[in-house]
Amino acid sequence: MARRRSREIRLFGTSFLDVLANTIGGLAFLLVLAVLQVGQLTQSERPGLKIVTNQMPPAVAEREYVFFPAAEGGLPPYRWSVKGPSWLDSRDPNVGRFAGTPRPDDIGSSAITLELTDSAGTTATSEGLEIAVLPPAGEAPEPLRIKTETFPEGRVDQAYHLAIAVEGGLPPYDYTLSTGVAETPGLRFDRKSGVLAGTPAAQVQDLPVTIIVSSERTEESRRLTGSLTVRPAIEPVDIITRQAPLARVGTPYDFALSASGGFPPYHWEIEGTLPAGLEAGGNGVISGEPTEAGASAFTVTVADHTGNRAPESRSLVIETLTEQNTGQIRIITAALPPLLVGRETELS
Repeated sequence: MARRRSREIRLFGTSFLDVLANTIGGLAFLLVLAVLQVGQLTQSERPGLKIVTNQMPPAVAEREYVFFPAAEGGLPPYRWSVKGPSWLDSRDPNVGRFAGTPRPDDIGSSAITLELTDSAGTTATSEGLEIAVLPPAGEAPEPLRIKTETFPEGRVDQAYHLAIAVEGGLPPYDYTLSTGVAETPGLRFDRKSGVLAGTPAAQVQDLPVTIIVSSERTEESRRLTGSLTVRPAIEPVDIITRQAPLARVGTPYDFALSASGGFPPYHWEIEGTLPAGLEAGGNGVISGEPTEAGASAFTVTVADHTGNRAPESRSLVIETLTEQNTGQIRIITAALPPLLVGRETELS
């Protein structure tokens, strides 16, 4: 039989199959390169991470609250967190599910901050968000009431702080000072927090003060009227005692240290040695029955009940006499004089 010869088509010295294979391979390479370029373009032109939510839906006291914030841009998946009222927390950070159940005393508005992190580590934070807690449907809030009844006294050059206590109504409250503080240098009133604070710089006596508290959401207002007195600056703590009285062996001894200024009662501290048989208390009383004659030196310091201490301590000595009212015999000669051979020497 005659053997058939297979025919091979060649183009410019290259077979058709080689051309086809090279063409398919080139197209695949171009396709992969295009995908990589598109991925790089997408990553470089991806919009920045942003929290879209700009308002929080209100919650209702004693009702479960669930909220899912929205975001865009960045590189998902996201991870959420929240800073705000204690009753609200993130139940599923990866999904952004926030939930909680507010209590009746949470009624009002609270600032809240949402924080978002994408898988690339980029972060975004919300601004100016508030969440309101409303009373249950059909339930009216308690009437607005000012719990603060009087204005405590102040003192010149000492810090003063008074927060007006309010309950009922619906927060936020608005505080208005109608009279008083402008005439007291050093004191300022914050109408948002209702705090009267500062360091009085001048003495005042029975200054009339009126503060009005209002709740816009319940259209209520209450008035607190009283008077404010600022006493003169207190004198610094000082130890008056300059010396301690004599003691005698076998005779009961009772002596109280004295101080002035500051805010009594005072607390005393003693460093050193007291005569045998005597002891001291924190109230500054030294008492007991001495058992030995002699002199005992010690140092006393004092502070008032607010912790203000006397700037200087005081060194004292208690001299204890014998039962015969004589002092302890002490040898005061510290050294013998030189002696000369063959000469009479007299010591006294």
